[in-house]
Amino acid sequence: MKQSPSTRLISTVRLPFQLAASKLLFKPTRRTRWGKGPVYQLVTRRYLRFATSFPAMLIHRDHFEHRGTVQDLSIKGCRISSMIQVFTGMQLSVRLHVPGASGAILVQNAAVRWCGAQGMGLEFLVIGAAEEDRLKRVVQNLDTPRG
Repeated sequence: MKQSPSTRLISTVRLPFQLAASKLLFKPTRRTRWGKGPVYQLVTRRYLRFATSFPAMLIHRDHFEHRGTVQDLSIKGCRISSMIQVFTGMQLSVRLHVPGASGAILVQNAAVRWCGAQGMGLEFLVIGAAEEDRLKRVVQNLDTPRG
């Protein structure tokens, strides 16, 4: 059973369709071989992530800048798709160009936690207090959480 890198599996359960409506608690993983309906995983996250689509600039060692698109965003990290070749543990700075914001939100240090065909997962390690407040306001304005 494959799970996304940022998902922690608690248990796998079979649920009636009515109970599976809570997308924050359960997400479908696959259909069973015997046709008894989908199997669901109970997932937990420290911070909700939200579906987004806005540009970002990835900066490596203050020299190399690469464009990317933020696809998921939370207070402590994001998923970005980009052409840059990264590896787990790599350190980057990130400028988030949020539409309607007065300027880019600068994350001074972010670590690559996973990378693959769906992009890369970044954990925000160092962000200024003012930038963090701006990021919290942006996340509060987003309304569609992702499991």
